[in-house]
Amino acid sequence: ATCRVRGGVAAQESLLIEGEVEGEVACEKVLTLEGLVRGPVTCEACVIAGRLEGGLACRGEARVLPGGRVEGNVEAGSLVLRGYIRGDVKVAGLPNLDSAEAHLEGDLDAGRVRVEEGAVLCGQLRVAQPAPAQGGADAGQ
Repeated sequence: ATCRVRGGVAAQESLLIEGEVEGEVACEKVLTLEGLVRGPVTCEACVIAGRLEGGLACRGEARVLPGGRVEGNVEAGSLVLRGYIRGDVKVAGLPNLDSAEAHLEGDLDAGRVRVEEGAVLCGQLRVAQPAPAQGGADAGQ
């Protein structure tokens, strides 16, 4: 029997979701999703092998494994995509579309990006140049 939770889930430690959650999920450490979440997720880091129907805000690394699906916007420190995302993605660090199974339907904003052969990006890619370093010879003028 599949475990179903209606309402929010909050964890101060790492969290494994194998069943279904209908509501917000907040995890202060690593979230591993093998089941289904319908609602927004915030976490330190995550591994998604199941399905997320809602936005994802991940301060550290977000990993979407083959067979993993995210339907919603994603903000992450870094991203390893080997599964599927439908939504706009903003990554502070390096997004890596890491395999031929990687599929992103949405816009991608990042400072740089790595795309393996066979990966699919259907949307706009916006690569922002890093701001110039402050200081140097002209700093006092």
